[in-house]
Amino acid sequence: MPGFPAPDKRLLEFGDRVWEFRLVQQYANHEHVFLAVNGQHENVVIKTRNKRSVTAAEEVESVYQEFNLLTHTLDHPHIIRCVSMLHSQSHVHMVLQYGGDFCMEQVLSIQPGRQLSRDDAVDCTIQIASALSHCHANDVTHGQVSLRHVSVEMARNRLVCRLIDS
Repeated sequence: MPGFPAPDKRLLEFGDRVWEFRLVQQYANHEHVFLAVNGQHENVVIKTRNKRSVTAAEEVESVYQEFNLLTHTLDHPHIIRCVSMLHSQSHVHMVLQYGGDFCMEQVLSIQPGRQLSRDDAVDCTIQIASALSHCHANDVTHGQVSLRHVSVEMARNRLVCRLIDS
């Protein structure tokens, strides 16, 4: 598949490490998605697929499409990007941009009345609407937009929201 890296026999995977990345924690409700730290102590997210579990051609195509879309097609400040791909003999690891420690569902659960302030709500809605508009302009549909598919990061006293895929 064009752009998909060939398997690297030298790629180290053991315990809590994948190549230069240390796996810090598994994300709740996401069995194969991990918060990781690279060699420069920067947070990233690693989405891992065991190649033995990908048995149908449609699943292979789905992994390839996700990689291609998040690497090449969907370049937008409010969509999580794939920054690299690690391909071993047994796994495919997508290294994704870090988008914050929480999803919108978690943020709302600790807010008074389980809602954002009016200004934050408008700002977050505009950010995600812009991300979805960018997807649609590129003939891409998300298919599962929900509070769990919006990562939230606090940056300069502002909520920064990014659309993610599970």
